Amino acid sequence: MENKKLMALMVLGAVALISLIYGIVTPSKARQRAQAARKEAAAAPRPAVEPIKVLVAEERYPKRGSYSEWGKSPFVMSHESQDKLTRSALVLGGIAWDAISPKAVINDSIVVVGDEIEGRKVVAIHPGNVILTDGEKEIQLGLEPTENKKK
Repeated sequence: MENKKLMALMVLGAVALISLIYGIVTPSKARQRAQAARKEAAAAPRPAVEPIKVLVAEERYPKRGSYSEWGKSPFVMSHESQDKLTRSALVLGGIAWDAISPKAVINDSIVVVGDEIEGRKVVAIHPGNVILTDGEKEIQLGLEPTENKKK
């Protein structure tokens, strides 16, 4: 029985070895097709290269309208829009000054340096004002002066 198992194992090993050698030596069909395509491409005459055409600006970019139907250019900010951006809806309610971690009350929210409120980041908190930035402009919010009433 052992001789039969050994003989079957040897036959299977030989078949596997022959199959392996056949796979290495014989190119695959895809490789044969690629080699044939390369040979055809090398044998075919190449077309002449056309000179590069220089495009005039009018050919490349069509003339744009003047946005007359809109009444204004969408790329230019009006004075009203600029005024709205500079006017801030942020109200400084108070400052709790501490040299290590100062805090401020803006629009009923407590903020510290690095916090963001209404799209603006708190840059610095000083005893009398808070500096915010929107990435382009800095805005300074100051405390309203209080009157000391003497009785």
